[in-house]
Amino acid sequence: MTCQILGNPKIKPWIPGGSGKSYLAKLDILRSRYHGVQVAVIDPKTNTPAWPPPPTGPASASALRGRLNPFDLPSLRDPGRARAEGLMRRALFLHTFLGVLLGETLMAAERAAPDQAIMTCYHRAGITADPRTWARPAPLLADLAAALRDGGGAGAGLAARLVPFTEGTHSQLFAGPAATRAGGHLVTWSLRDLPDELKTAGILLTLDAVWRQVSDQAGRQRRLVVDEAWLLMRQHDGAQFLFRMARAARKH
Repeated sequence: MTCQILGNPKIKPWIPGGSGKSYLAKLDILRSRYHGVQVAVIDPKTNTPAWPPPPTGPASASALRGRLNPFDLPSLRDPGRARAEGLMRRALFLHTFLGVLLGETLMAAERAAPDQAIMTCYHRAGITADPRTWARPAPLLADLAAALRDGGGAGAGLAARLVPFTEGTHSQLFAGPAATRAGGHLVTWSLRDLPDELKTAGILLTLDAVWRQVSDQAGRQRRLVVDEAWLLMRQHDGAQFLFRMARAARKH
């Protein structure tokens, strides 16, 4: 797997706009397809042909159609061969997701509350470290907020900060299970209709969705193109996730 990152003005030397970065990326995509390489593109502005096709209805309908649930566990073809630490890896990702969603890295004193609340959410949903339970419906962000409130203290404060995403203006994107399963030789994740406040979290969720496919379906060449990557790299948690993914991609 090759990970190609575009549009980060904080890394020198910076190639200014209009210099042909997007054209070069599209040319690489076309060449990759001629060689049978599967390509995924994350594009906040839809500069490449999109999957799903750009919606004709309101942005809220688009968000519902392309919703991704950060609590979803890996899809298992053979639960007997699954690794028990899969649930723990998902919990660690949720720490990264919370940091990106809230726009700041959680301090050490703040991490204990969501750590306990995340596991509480899964246990309430009947999901444990046993992979045979992973087919059950995963919890939602609202379930995490409820668990944080039940814990009181720092957890109640974090739950209050999550209100816009669980009960307020941005709640539709996180109010249900995953509503899309992208697949194909060339897939573009279009984030055009997401509000600016959610684009960074949207990039992280789509990166996570792509990585699930890569780790679940080994044995073929892939290229991942991340346009406007600076949206994610301006935050410490997001930059660390993308950095680790770019390094691990070489093994796939």
